[in-house]
Amino acid sequence: SWYMLVAGRVCIGLVAGVAQMVAGSYMTEISPIGIRGSVGVCSQVGIVVGIAFANFLTAPSSNIFGSMELWRYTFLVPSMFSLFQMCILPFCPESPSFLIKSGGSQLALDTLKKLHRQHSAANHLSALRNEMQEGGGGDDMSMVELLMAKNLRKQVLVGIVIKIGVQFSGIDAIFYYSTIMFRHAKVADPQMATTLLSLVNLAMTFI
Repeated sequence: SWYMLVAGRVCIGLVAGVAQMVAGSYMTEISPIGIRGSVGVCSQVGIVVGIAFANFLTAPSSNIFGSMELWRYTFLVPSMFSLFQMCILPFCPESPSFLIKSGGSQLALDTLKKLHRQHSAANHLSALRNEMQEGGGGDDMSMVELLMAKNLRKQVLVGIVIKIGVQFSGIDAIFYYSTIMFRHAKVADPQMATTLLSLVNLAMTFI
């Protein structure tokens, strides 16, 4: 029924939004400062690869899950990734940014030494201390405090404008309805055309 589809879409949207923000932030926080931007992009690359892979699996011409009888088995693929993540998550180190606030500098340094070389770990710890001092002691900010902070107003405004601009670009409509668009355009294999569009999106992510 339609309301089940809407409820499922809302749940998936919430989970995907939280996972995207948490994964990107975590990878940025554990990476060396010199390559922090490149490592942070890996999260977005993973999302784009997942979209392209899902489109390929559900394309009828790929003869995998692209049929009325087998399309439900597509959901087994993310389930396997989730199980894999649950298995390796206990072995992942805590975020140094979290540890320096909750456990102190020494605990954060011990974790950084597992991830970085000695010199890089010391530089990263120094940068975390400076961030805490500039942020007023490292206390988490509420949404209202973030919006009212004058020293962060420019960064917040840039982030909001970028997010709004992405929505107005129409990219979501392209990904959600590209197969229908290709079908109306009389493309021979609209689902495979959507897969190729996803590959273009992947290439643009690297550029």
